Amino acid sequence: MKPAMIFRRTLRGFEPANDMAREAMAKVKIGDDVRLEIKRPRSLAWHRRYFALVNLIADNSSYTTEDVHMLLKMRAGCRRLIKERSGREIWVPDSVAFDKMGRDEWQVYWSRVVDYVASELLPGVSAAELEREIRDIAGIAPAA
Repeated sequence: MKPAMIFRRTLRGFEPANDMAREAMAKVKIGDDVRLEIKRPRSLAWHRRYFALVNLIADNSSYTTEDVHMLLKMRAGCRRLIKERSGREIWVPDSVAFDKMGRDEWQVYWSRVVDYVASELLPGVSAAELEREIRDIAGIAPAA
């Protein structure tokens, strides 16, 4: 993943929060217009939580971790349609990489993953129980 400029929202507006952002801001003159794209990065803790779930499922099934990851992406709607020259359409898993899926998209994805796992892969386990178990396995505080 390539480095990104990070800005923090303050009462004064957006301010650079890392060296790359500070260097870029230094090149902009007062009064100049610039285009910024607002993307709220997701948490590394969320990433660990997700792969703790993937590994838990793989360890307790006949699936590999890659199979689980692909299955979760497809079932949670993280997929895209490819059209072959023949006209045939095929759904393939899309990316959940940090630079492809920000915080807001990730929250929707995670919710769908938990719902799918609780209803289809581990019936009888509530979404709340699943969340607690994954947080314990990944060593993540509840607020993460």
